[in-house]
Amino acid sequence: MWSTSGFLPSVSRASACRSRSMTCARRGARPSRSVPARRWRRPPWGWPRCLPSAPPSCRSPVATEAGAGPHRILVAVDHQPHTAAALDWALAVAAALGAQLTVVHVVDPYLKQFYNEIYAQGRAQYLDHVDACLAEEGAKVIAAVEAQSAARGVALTTCLRHGAPLAEIVGEVAAGGHDTVVVGGRRRRRPDLGSRLTTALGHTTVVVVRG
Repeated sequence: MWSTSGFLPSVSRASACRSRSMTCARRGARPSRSVPARRWRRPPWGWPRCLPSAPPSCRSPVATEAGAGPHRILVAVDHQPHTAAALDWALAVAAALGAQLTVVHVVDPYLKQFYNEIYAQGRAQYLDHVDACLAEEGAKVIAAVEAQSAARGVALTTCLRHGAPLAEIVGEVAAGGHDTVVVGGRRRRRPDLGSRLTTALGHTTVVVVRG
């Protein structure tokens, strides 16, 4: 440590060298020793380009340039937590880009078939009860979606379909002309709905939000 005549604060020799280099650069002179610029290595998966308003779980290369990005978004939801994360992501993207958002809930008939095989006696009564339960569950899912979108000020369209989820989502994409499909995904090894949709929808962007 050193000081000059007691009037300047005590600084280190390295700080003084950096100060002289900066002074030379401002005067147009070449500094005695240049500091190499830091080089960032590009990751193997590319640079992330997530929207600022999207949740931290966003890992989809959504373009942020003017005129780019999704215009008609379809998000599939049910009562599971991972689809809630997908809806949150879709609402954020639709609000940021002004895209049209459609929410679809598919009533899977597998549970009805299960009851049909187990209960041989009183089959009609059981099937009516299962139909009522599935309809009530679908209405609750749609109502929760509409409440969440109203709280965030995002307009959307809801759709309720019956059948196998994969086939119904593909049919809704074809009917509505959607360019982006958003689904929730679980951390498991076997192929999930997102991977099967990617195979079925060759020219449509499929975004899987892990919940």
